[in-house]
Amino acid sequence: MAARPWMDDGASQHCLLCHQAFSFTNRRHHCRSCARLVCGACSSRSMRLESIQRPSSSIRNVGTQLAKTTLATAASMLTTTTNESERVCDDCWARLGRGRSATPPPPSHHADDDVAYDAELMDVAADGIRNIALEVRAPDGRVLSDGNSFSMTLPSSTRVAGAYVIVTARDKSKSSAVRDDVVGRGRVFLEEGQRHIQLLRDGGVKGTVLVKATRSSAKKPLQVATIPPQTSKHMWPVALSELYPPGTTVHDACFEHINGTIVPASEQALDAFADVDRGCLIVTSHRFLHVAHTLDVISVPHASILNVEVVQRDDALVLVLTTRSYKSITFSSRSATNRDWSWCRSEWQWRVGEDRFYARPEAVVTADHDDNDDEDEDTELLSRLGLNDLDDRALRRNRLKRFIEPQKERAPSQSGADVDLGAEFARQGVATDARWRFTQANSSYDLCATYPPLLIVPAALSDARLKEGSRWRSKRRVPVLTWYDRASGAALIRASQPKSGITGAHVDDAALLHVRAAAARSRGAVAARLDDPTAFDDEEGFANSSPYKSTTAPILRICDCRSIVAAKANQLAGRGHETTSKLGGSRAATLEFLDLENFHVIRNAKKRLSEASTLEDYYRALHESRWPVYVQALISAAKVVADHLDRGDPCFVHCSDGWDRTPQVCALAQIIVDPYFRTIKGFAVLIEKDFCAFGHPFAMRSGSKGEGEAGPVFDQFLECVQSLRRGAPASFEFTESLLALLKEHVYSRFFGNFLRDSDAERCGDDAVSVWRVVESDPGRFSSPVYDSSASRRLPVLSKPSADVELELLRARIRALEK
Repeated sequence: MAARPWMDDGASQHCLLCHQAFSFTNRRHHCRSCARLVCGACSSRSMRLESIQRPSSSIRNVGTQLAKTTLATAASMLTTTTNESERVCDDCWARLGRGRSATPPPPSHHADDDVAYDAELMDVAADGIRNIALEVRAPDGRVLSDGNSFSMTLPSSTRVAGAYVIVTARDKSKSSAVRDDVVGRGRVFLEEGQRHIQLLRDGGVKGTVLVKATRSSAKKPLQVATIPPQTSKHMWPVALSELYPPGTTVHDACFEHINGTIVPASEQALDAFADVDRGCLIVTSHRFLHVAHTLDVISVPHASILNVEVVQRDDALVLVLTTRSYKSITFSSRSATNRDWSWCRSEWQWRVGEDRFYARPEAVVTADHDDNDDEDEDTELLSRLGLNDLDDRALRRNRLKRFIEPQKERAPSQSGADVDLGAEFARQGVATDARWRFTQANSSYDLCATYPPLLIVPAALSDARLKEGSRWRSKRRVPVLTWYDRASGAALIRASQPKSGITGAHVDDAALLHVRAAAARSRGAVAARLDDPTAFDDEEGFANSSPYKSTTAPILRICDCRSIVAAKANQLAGRGHETTSKLGGSRAATLEFLDLENFHVIRNAKKRLSEASTLEDYYRALHESRWPVYVQALISAAKVVADHLDRGDPCFVHCSDGWDRTPQVCALAQIIVDPYFRTIKGFAVLIEKDFCAFGHPFAMRSGSKGEGEAGPVFDQFLECVQSLRRGAPASFEFTESLLALLKEHVYSRFFGNFLRDSDAERCGDDAVSVWRVVESDPGRFSSPVYDSSASRRLPVLSKPSADVELELLRARIRALEK
């Protein structure tokens, strides 16, 4: 084999394949086959080359060694033949047969099902270049033609792999010594007829080629393939819903349907890579979509990905996706090059930075209406809900909830993008209790930026005193009511930790004191005693004046979700926990610590569990991560709160900031004691109320604002709900399909419910609500064994960790078998 000219190091300042500039970290290398200058990423493979001879110009480093070697030795350095593996670029790897690796034989097929095409390339045009040569390659690198015509047969078993060809235009006017002669490349999907394709390079269009293709084999009915025949009828990008139209298996797996519309509505397929894990990997504007030849679908939304890496395993390049739930998903290919996977990674980075996954088509966005009738109807609705001071914001929300039919006015649903707090509290019956009142002190989010505008506080507590007391609570999250029992008058109150410090001498806890007063079940009996906290030691008056028949006086149960060690540590930092002596002593209030771990510990446990690759490692990870123990502890904590509420005692729950463990415990306790929240609509209201409206930081915990603040808080809550449902399936109207839907889209950012950290940040969002999916097809999430006459109190297993561990093992085995 004749010696090939070796490109000088200074011939190019960038890689001739990926066009990345060379630098101290991005070193230049020579391909031992074509002798071009490439970077390390584009020449990461090696293969055995026959009769390789190093060119004479490769003596660049030999000159300094001539004094140490004989002339014969120096001559042997110029032309050395070796059978060892040599560094090659990605192009030569594909051109020379992918390293002559052992490729599994394709599945058997009938030759009669093969499809053959004859194609002709005409009317080649490029910017200022007249002498152009065309080269046509198959996706696996095989050269089909060096001229203007070629033929190609697509076997039925590998039709996806050969659905297109790559046309490369080269400038023949350049010297043969110059290897950077590529004008541009284009992708041609084979179909009958003629059309123009673009020759692309460096992100720009360098020319066009007219391609005319004729099918030479007989036409037969098309079978459902990984990439349907419609693919070749479009120029990339193309709408994903056009590639997989409604009614196909892939379409139903990719999109959620809402009364004739699809979500995400404007998803574009950007490119497709064949021969990826016995299927095709499609990169869209919203996700990585892998469709196997068996039509099994793996969808990984861009927003749910934490990191993308490219690694080499044996003779294949592997694209490794690490999700925000710490799962590792791999796609391997023997034909894909480093440029392909690098483009996938850069596309993911760009799409995540743009963050438009939840955007709806402009034609669907509801414009502001100036119709007076519409305004009158909205005003009347707001008046009935007692929200007249929130006209502008509520109007936006009502329009958001009517996004499917913008011109059709209808009342907002209870399970909308934002919960109707007024209607929910009216259902609970708190509006009929004179001890509590609605306040709009937070209508402009001045009181607390992470609370909703509508709050329920003790009736004797003025707005001025409420604002003053917010200074002594972390994040200004004052005690407010989130659930009320109409039968017993018991209330569930939530807040954040107090800023008590070591002494607690300067804490103004008037809000909690009034909560204690309202908990006495007779506001009139305690109104005169608000100025004297010690008067609460006498509980007999409260019991006798209560309209509810109770043998014991109510006691305010303060449940701190943290451990006592964590609470004391926060006390050293100027925060801390409540002091029962200031609330009337042990006969008036009790304090107990629920010993729940913070989100950092939960994140590490979930990460350890997700890193397990084998069944044995997974079983070991269950014990090492203590994930089932943490799930059990959270359920047990919710059971403690539920027991207090069942006894008629008010319960006050908080953690550090009141937005992680607090909504978990409060929501689970409400599921246990209130059967309404075990229905589909009630479960939607519960999540929107206790997580979305009261400021659970979804964006922060999903990792959108940094990995350090990420944590699977909502995932753990859904895991607990799943465990409760397994213990009493007849008590739940919804199935695990609803939990799986929420678990998927809490990271996907396709829906507006989980995009932001607070209710205030959602004011400007015009995003689709995930509950519209549930409303459009309730039968999909309804349980056939649901019994609406089941007992009011949900039975809770005392030690469910073993059941959780067993279910996790079963789910893992099913995933491995699949």
